[in-house]
Amino acid sequence: MLYHTIQQLILDGVSPQKILYASIETPIYNNIPLDELFTMAKKATGDTDANGWYIFFDEIQYLKEWEVHLKTLVDVYRKTKFIASGSAAAALKLKSNESGAGRFTDFMLPPLTFYEFIHLKNLGALIKADTINWKGNIAIFSSTTNITELNKHFINYVNFGGYPEVIFNQEIQNNPWQIYESRYH
Repeated sequence: MLYHTIQQLILDGVSPQKILYASIETPIYNNIPLDELFTMAKKATGDTDANGWYIFFDEIQYLKEWEVHLKTLVDVYRKTKFIASGSAAAALKLKSNESGAGRFTDFMLPPLTFYEFIHLKNLGALIKADTINWKGNIAIFSSTTNITELNKHFINYVNFGGYPEVIFNQEIQNNPWQIYESRYH
């Protein structure tokens, strides 16, 4: 979703030179204060104006005391948009000592539904609208053009479908424990 947001910002005319994406789980980033990452990005682009930037910090929970870092950035750079994600964001918020009141807006992004999975995999041709007469009322429901194929994809959804990065990555599907171990251990 972060990548899609960045792509849309660029399509909307935001200069790529004003967009920073940093995955904090990357070892070289997870011990660098967030303000230093922003300073390095400005220096790398030659754009010293902090206004109008979009800063994406992915998997922010890997930075110790991330809430304090982020709160400070939001307070100092009022004309910069900061977007932070974490696979354990709800749990992080509960444990946080820093409220960020009035500064942060939380969004919970649940795992994909089967419908979303079908849509993202461009398998919409497997689903067709249908109707049934139920006690004199016409009810609309979804049917399939190929139940065997749909069931095969449902099994893949159950195994991998909650995570968009997994459904498009055959390497992860071949070794699914790598994503589950990194998220839950």
